[in-house]
Amino acid sequence: MTLAHVQMAREPGFDPKKLGKIANRKQEPWKMPLRKFIEHLYGKQYGRDRPAVVVSVEEKLEMKRRKKLAKRAKHKHRGPLPSRPARSRTMKGMMSFLHLFPGIGTRETRTATIFGGDRSLPDDSYGFIELYCVDPDCDCRRVMINVFSETGPTHLATINHAFESPANDDSIQEQTFLDPLNVQSRWSGALLELFKEIMRDRAYCERLERHYHMVKEALRDPAHSIHQVISRSRRSSGLYRKK
Repeated sequence: MTLAHVQMAREPGFDPKKLGKIANRKQEPWKMPLRKFIEHLYGKQYGRDRPAVVVSVEEKLEMKRRKKLAKRAKHKHRGPLPSRPARSRTMKGMMSFLHLFPGIGTRETRTATIFGGDRSLPDDSYGFIELYCVDPDCDCRRVMINVFSETGPTHLATINHAFESPANDDSIQEQTFLDPLNVQSRWSGALLELFKEIMRDRAYCERLERHYHMVKEALRDPAHSIHQVISRSRRSSGLYRKK
């Protein structure tokens, strides 16, 4: 059977692994061929010949994993996080891109799965959660990456990455480094190397810069909903609690 037929059987509730038990047309020749039978049931229940989008089991599992990591990170970062100053500018805080733009963030957050007994990192799935400066007057051109694991402990590393190489007079001479003011773990060094390897993907680098510009453009628009999101987050975190 094709992948489409497997999905067409799975959506009404059939277990694809058990379809072979009803595919006995040789013994019961009056039965409809299995593919035709699945197409008939699917059309009767959904009113169309086949699914609009065919997704493999592996792709569904990956989507589920991404949503799980995104949900965990979103609840973790309800409010702005303190950040070290970048290039002599004072930041008001960092906020998760997943919280500012939930739809895009869920679809475009990068994950990496380690398996096969890699000694430097445990076998697990790791989410690279992006945080950006929400100070409208700051153009730091950098992103903070919080690395989460699918299993515990969750927050394993905090990586600071600048979009351009540092100038000679910058106090920080590394473009990508482990942020000493935020959460780290015994796996931080290996996760930093993994992130640097991921950064070889030019499309991913461009995606990070695009997300940065999305945040900054939204901050410049007084009518954008991002201001309400930031305000709610700050109130819930107690930053503006009255004394």
